[in-house]
Amino acid sequence: MHRLRTLAAALACLPIAPALAIVGGAPPAPASLTRSVVMVVGSYGTLCTASLIARDLLLTAAHCAQPVAQYQFVDTASGRDLVLKEVARGGRHPQFELKRLFAHLPTADLALLKLARPLAPPFSPLQLDTRAMPVGSGELLTVAGYGVAVRGKSDSGGVLRAATLVVAGGTRPFANPAC
Repeated sequence: MHRLRTLAAALACLPIAPALAIVGGAPPAPASLTRSVVMVVGSYGTLCTASLIARDLLLTAAHCAQPVAQYQFVDTASGRDLVLKEVARGGRHPQFELKRLFAHLPTADLALLKLARPLAPPFSPLQLDTRAMPVGSGELLTVAGYGVAVRGKSDSGGVLRAATLVVAGGTRPFANPAC
């Protein structure tokens, strides 16, 4: 539990800026990414992407972690038929505001999902290099997700896709006075 609180406190200090959805033809991601990037399904029919950041902890978007829903994630990394794994509980970033998200305004759209059981290999938590923070203008980043490939066409989602993006300058991050 201490690790969960420490990570939540660290997330509160991340810069927050508006994000755009990635749609439209990104190629399928390498199979190796399915060990660290997973699909989360909710009891109300939601489908979201999450990153494995510890053997028992997923990082996802807060709008994907509704307090009243139940969540599972889809195990595609084990090389067998799809298997649903249980999420024990979740928590949103304390500064997340759904109304701001719907108004297309910046908000802390982050959540942590605690798994019912730690994952064994082939799952592998992402290794974040905090020495490279903050990311500078012109640097390359790889992003991956299970979202739709065609806007408005829900059946175009569910495939892990990846794209390499160039970081653009000129954004003004959200300042957290606690950091």
